[in-house]
Amino acid sequence: MIVGIGIDVVELQRFKTVQDKHEFLAQVLSDKEISEGSPHSDSAYALMFGIKEAVLKALGCGLHQGSFWHDIEITAMSSVTLRGHLSDIAKARAVSNIHVAHSRSQHYVVACVLLE
Repeated sequence: MIVGIGIDVVELQRFKTVQDKHEFLAQVLSDKEISEGSPHSDSAYALMFGIKEAVLKALGCGLHQGSFWHDIEITAMSSVTLRGHLSDIAKARAVSNIHVAHSRSQHYVVACVLLE
């Protein structure tokens, strides 16, 4: 049964022009995610950000007290691991699988997440 669906579109140009990219990446991505961004490209980082946004939309919760960007971890194969408060929300909603689909173009990254 589908528990939630989330989608996010990231404009690569906007992502490339972040004022302090190192600080932004440290806030949103784990050290492991940063090191796995292949090959440390804006496109790879934008995709991970888009997947995280789509996960939050699929859960219907956004970031609020007790939730953090680092509670969503994306592997190089685009699988998702939830921790902390977000994991609790997923368990309460009986989420058994998180499916990710994504696409990239020259200017955009699109991420879609389906919670089963």
